[in-house]
Amino acid sequence: MNDCLGLETERLKPHFSYFTVLRRMRQEGLHPKLLMPLDELKKRYRQPVDRLRERRNIEIHNMNAELQDDLVHSVRAYGEDVRLENIRQHMEDLTEGLTFAIESLRIAFQYVARSANAE
Repeated sequence: MNDCLGLETERLKPHFSYFTVLRRMRQEGLHPKLLMPLDELKKRYRQPVDRLRERRNIEIHNMNAELQDDLVHSVRAYGEDVRLENIRQHMEDLTEGLTFAIESLRIAFQYVARSANAE
């Protein structure tokens, strides 16, 4: 989206996300006909996407083999079953995150195709 729409988000931030692109569009008043449905979609999927982002950050910054070994040792020593994650909830979040991504792409590609045809 950034390249196709000429948003030049990289001038503000060398590594940017989808959400940074949306923020730039909002702040600069660019492509409002595209921004509106993408913003609505972002709001609709806010909770699962936030959970996915939080989980990703935890996995990147906090989880490591030593931590897992400590947990296994603790469970064995104290006999308690500790659940690390709710797999069902994670799968639901992943499914909703995928739907969010697919819908975002569909909306963006349709907008770009309409814009190209209008020229």
